[in-house]
Amino acid sequence: MSKHSSLIYQGSRISLGTVLISQEGSSKTKLKEIVYHPGAVVIIPITDQGDLVMTEQYRISVDRMLLELPAGTRENGEDYIQTADRELSEETKFGASSLTDIGTLYPAPGFCNEEQKVIIAKNLYKRDLPADFGEEIRTCIMTIAAVVEAIRLGVIVDSKTISALYLAHLHGYLDLKVEPPQNV
Repeated sequence: MSKHSSLIYQGSRISLGTVLISQEGSSKTKLKEIVYHPGAVVIIPITDQGDLVMTEQYRISVDRMLLELPAGTRENGEDYIQTADRELSEETKFGASSLTDIGTLYPAPGFCNEEQKVIIAKNLYKRDLPADFGEEIRTCIMTIAAVVEAIRLGVIVDSKTISALYLAHLHGYLDLKVEPPQNV
């Protein structure tokens, strides 16, 4: 397979390009559009009591408030742990003495190269960095059972949050085993 790419749009955070692919022995070609993204983090802040620090924020792309884990895009020159450290403080007003990368998610690989690193944040402490311009974020501390119930009820619909929580469960950081409702 051969590829030829070109850049269509360069924004402040993302860019859009096309890739023309062809297969040896065939005259057919296919044009694919790709969103290029610098990468992001999804942070799972776990309190000393075992609760989760969640955020509720307005997401302009879907025109609604979403309940989700704190997350954010890498700035130029940052590694993923630095991004997690900065975003955790900007979005939740907490810092963490322990930040651990437990895996990678690709939220939309059909058209976007965004790589999201899932970071466990433990040993939390108060740390107030200013929020990004235009962000209105409310922090809420929830039990794991309440978060699981919010997913079940469709209150939490953010796929990175749901995927990251499951990954943390598989790595032994969270116990997502909760009893199903009795009326099912």
